[in-house]
Amino acid sequence: MGQDTPEKMRGSEYGIDQALSKARETSHAHHAAVLQEYDSKSLRLEVLRLELADVLSNDKTARFVDLKISGLETPRLWIDLISYVVMEPDSRTFSFMVDRQDSSELLFETSKREDMHRFVVDYVAHRIIERERAVASQRLQTKPANGEYSTAGLWLAWLSGFLLGVIALFAFGLWYVSNSPL
Repeated sequence: MGQDTPEKMRGSEYGIDQALSKARETSHAHHAAVLQEYDSKSLRLEVLRLELADVLSNDKTARFVDLKISGLETPRLWIDLISYVVMEPDSRTFSFMVDRQDSSELLFETSKREDMHRFVVDYVAHRIIERERAVASQRLQTKPANGEYSTAGLWLAWLSGFLLGVIALFAFGLWYVSNSPL
């Protein structure tokens, strides 16, 4: 085995500068591929968001549907506070997820945007029905939620307080007269 002299090493064609250049190119290509995949996912979700916004922009859905895209690593199209659509496991598959207390549950998965659109609209319709039922049952179980009292109830409370005050003053007057030294 011969020893490499510094003169021989300088003459070699592949050095650290070439290795760094190749590593930078590889890193750039990987970063560009990741960004391209993220952008394609974001664009597909944005198209779905625009389609859903046209359908779900009414008074019944405005209270709890909030179509927003967020996410740093994986873009998510949020439907409401607990449900969202992601492009997983690949950039062509729509997955409808619901957050539970300890995990996320996959409810629907498809590669067709139209099918996901239909599923989301059906999901929102079912959520509206659930909400209306909950509100109706809550109204039946409780007093008026906005703090309003009936006029008759207010008059009865006022009259009771007034009569109780008159009786208390009369009792105090009797006690005072019976205990006075006159």
